[in-house]
Amino acid sequence: MRADEVNLLAKIDSLICNYVYSYMKGRSSKWNLDFVRTSVRNLAKLLQISKESDYNIKESQWAKEVSAQASLNLNTKKWNKEELLPLTSDLKKLKKSLEIIARETFEELQKNESDKSAYNCLKEVLCCQIILINRRRSAEVAQIKIETYKSI
Repeated sequence: MRADEVNLLAKIDSLICNYVYSYMKGRSSKWNLDFVRTSVRNLAKLLQISKESDYNIKESQWAKEVSAQASLNLNTKKWNKEELLPLTSDLKKLKKSLEIIARETFEELQKNESDKSAYNCLKEVLCCQIILINRRRSAEVAQIKIETYKSI
């Protein structure tokens, strides 16, 4: 075989090498060898053409053809995705624990009004309670600006 790009590509590609190995197992005639050589060259040429065409697609219309379709597929998968909801008993436990923590930190703040850690803990508990109350609109709390949250 000639040492050109096509043959080098055929030697590198594992699929073509596996094809040759499996086909030539037990066959050693001259006709089989010539047949394998021509088919390997044809496969390597096809591989080279497909790589070039893939590169051309990526260069020319990647955003329009491939990327748009991939985005559409991802969006449809999001729509069909099942949403796992927490159990009611877990929500009750969370609500009770938040109330207990809020009560304890509020008592600490009544004793010492300059306690920053208790104040920050109470802020976080109140934020969690707001999210728990507005389960369907939790994004509203997530969109609060950091400056607003820190200034409260």
